[in-house]
Amino acid sequence: MSDSTYYYGTDLDLSEPISLKAGPLSLLYHDGMIRSIRFGEHEIVKRIYMALRDQFWNTINPIISDTFVDIKKSSFQISFKSEHHKDDINFSWEGKIKGNDDGSIVFSMKGKAQSTFKRNRIGFCILHPIDTCAGRACTIETTDETLHEETFPIFINPWQIFKNVSSISYPASPPGRVTISFTGDTFETEDQRNWTDASYKTYSTPLSIPIPVTVKNGTEIFQSVTLKTDTVQVPDIYVPKPLEIHIPPRNKYQHYVPDVGTMLRENHTLNPKSLELLNTLSLSHIRVNIDLDDENVVKKMESAASICTHLALPSELALYFTSSDESELKLLKQLLNTTQIPVRRFLIYRKGFPVTPAETIINAATILKSHSPVSMICSGTDHYFVEINRNHPPSSLLDMICFSATPQVHTFDNAALMENLPGFSETLKSLALFQDKALCAITPVTLRPRKRPDKPQKFNGYDPRQKGLFCAAWTLGCLIYCIKGGVSSLTFFETTGDGGLMPADGKSVFPVYHVLANFREMNNAFAQICISSDPSRLACVVLYKGISMLMLLANLTDTPQHVTIFNLPGSINIVNLDENSFDEAVEFPLQWRCKKGETRNVNGPFHVIDILPYGITRIEAFTTEQ
Repeated sequence: MSDSTYYYGTDLDLSEPISLKAGPLSLLYHDGMIRSIRFGEHEIVKRIYMALRDQFWNTINPIISDTFVDIKKSSFQISFKSEHHKDDINFSWEGKIKGNDDGSIVFSMKGKAQSTFKRNRIGFCILHPIDTCAGRACTIETTDETLHEETFPIFINPWQIFKNVSSISYPASPPGRVTISFTGDTFETEDQRNWTDASYKTYSTPLSIPIPVTVKNGTEIFQSVTLKTDTVQVPDIYVPKPLEIHIPPRNKYQHYVPDVGTMLRENHTLNPKSLELLNTLSLSHIRVNIDLDDENVVKKMESAASICTHLALPSELALYFTSSDESELKLLKQLLNTTQIPVRRFLIYRKGFPVTPAETIINAATILKSHSPVSMICSGTDHYFVEINRNHPPSSLLDMICFSATPQVHTFDNAALMENLPGFSETLKSLALFQDKALCAITPVTLRPRKRPDKPQKFNGYDPRQKGLFCAAWTLGCLIYCIKGGVSSLTFFETTGDGGLMPADGKSVFPVYHVLANFREMNNAFAQICISSDPSRLACVVLYKGISMLMLLANLTDTPQHVTIFNLPGSINIVNLDENSFDEAVEFPLQWRCKKGETRNVNGPFHVIDILPYGITRIEAFTTEQ
């Protein structure tokens, strides 16, 4: 098996990003985009890329060819060709990127439609980093050439934050300023944390203009983005710092460990091997989706109740009501009584409504609470956070507010998925503004968007990375940022299949299985988020239960990481889930989990370990405190 298959679940031939400099700026070029533009050690722009979105908001990925790169000490020139092909869409463009000694970068595109098609967007997208921009003042020049003093929001704005933008300027450290200007279209800026991304995005065309737009064969499109820096102090070029982890004192920065469950794969029977592996996980719940207008609803409820009994797990019962909710509630009451399905929480949804109306919640909650007074009433949206941010659910009626999440709403490459992990804690921070006493459940979390009956044309399906170490590392990172944000419950992926914790036959598992197993082994523990010198490269959490201490680390990159850990006990036990242990861990998961691992003893104040690409390191120790 190739390294790529261990990492991504399939054999890929990935290109390497090219490191560039433009005066005091450092950046990366990768497959037709530029990313991680830094002014000294501070990232000032996350990425600049050209996006084509079809009439259903599907992203049509480019095919890059004829790339020419000319790199000098503090400047560069790049040119390439790009083509977007999908069904009736055929659009090609030439890209040119020039970085200059004075700290300016110009990215231009000249494109032409080779067919007639409908689109929602063709144009540049610029991602502004949260760490640099949140709460900072900025200057917006609008298309009428007037200047406006604005501020990037700290909490997530549900709508466009800047409109009719021709340039945007904001501070950069050390004392300096970055100005980004646009030509070829009217731009506006939105808060992408609405979709758990960790950025603000400036894009064209404004959403106030009716979509989709018909692009006729032969239509030419030209756009450019120019970035300039202004500073009285030239910073040193960014050099990654040595990777260090500091564990805080045990009595500080404590967080609750949330419920962790999974979602029952629909229209699939769990065999005895799958049931055994799921039972060993000791999850807190299993989500079951019930369409109350489904002609097979009785059969599905009976099957779900049987599975919950076999696993000794309560359900997270997701109920999809229609306008006929009165008759559906009568049927549901009968089904709950006859099947006796155990329920940890009820998720109340209304088909055709992005956010469940209060009337549906009131009607359903009365019946559901009378059946199971201890079960929690949960509602909100089965879509993304943006829906409840724009239309707040009635939190006074709820025990929990819910929304779903996936890292692939806007961008799809490996780096983007890892870069956006902090967006989870940002989203939860803003939810606190309107959740009142209701707790939060993110359900489900999937690596790719789910198939939705109401949006059949929307791209969906399974991601091969689900099967690899990449998904395991991403999931641990997601857990850590959600714990930091104060989430109460998380439902990850499906039970089995290409979007699950294991293959459908239950003869093996995917690496992500072990991530959830590690957390569930420390059920009722409390967690501490460690202090990392570079959270973009390494995610880390410590779980405490009595005198037991479990540290979990995830390498979020495709390169090995050398890390120094401070404040660990002198004697530790280490188990690595990586390309070297992959085969044993997935083929013999129960036996592998019994491995003791490597014992290390040191007299000094720190331990030094190496973690392979997308590797997970488990460190066990005992403390003298409780």
